[in-house]
Amino acid sequence: HPHVVLTDIGMPGMDGLEMCRLLHKRRPKLPILLMSGWASEIDREQARVSGASGVVSKPFSVLEVRDLLVKVAGKGVA
Repeated sequence: HPHVVLTDIGMPGMDGLEMCRLLHKRRPKLPILLMSGWASEIDREQARVSGASGVVSKPFSVLEVRDLLVKVAGKGVA
């Protein structure tokens, strides 16, 4: 089982928010991080309600992703 999911929002067939909702139903404590080139346009409350633990905007640095992972891990989510 994964310890964290990092997924794009814009995908063919099923968008990241829909995938987030489905994963969150199956594993409510699984941290799910959404990434998008349009992250500034994403309703962060909608992402949170969908089960996302965080949103990162493209282009992002490895340090930004690391900091987000540390933040999620600090919440005791596994």
